[in-house]
Amino acid sequence: MSKKRSEDVWLDPETGLMWQTATSDNKIGWKDVDRYAEQLNQLNYGGYSDWRVPTRFELETLNTVKPCFIKGGPSSGIFIKEPLLHSMDFDHQSFWTSSQADEIDGERRARAFLVNFFSAKNGAHSGYTCYPKYVRCVRD
Repeated sequence: MSKKRSEDVWLDPETGLMWQTATSDNKIGWKDVDRYAEQLNQLNYGGYSDWRVPTRFELETLNTVKPCFIKGGPSSGIFIKEPLLHSMDFDHQSFWTSSQADEIDGERRARAFLVNFFSAKNGAHSGYTCYPKYVRCVRD
């Protein structure tokens, strides 16, 4: 991760939120997403040190109804705002939010909200926090 390149960040003109243009290199368990944001802050990613994991509502603002297509991607396209398309591939489907779901299954497994960008704008859904997903951080 570089420290001060403008291409490392994207300011969404619709929401005023600044997004990390890259994503986590690896999938991360939900309990470790805040640690990932802390690492970005320590690196002064994009010249800023106030990165955080987005809420479900913030991450949903990146989900679109019109698909974008990339080589090797799914035939249905990827439903994310185009300036962030370059960081997506077939493996980057679901992204964690900072929002925990109030659901626990019969085995006492906790859930948190994530957004899947391989579906048209359909809102966040919950997933088990024990399964790793990708993370894309945001700042106000």
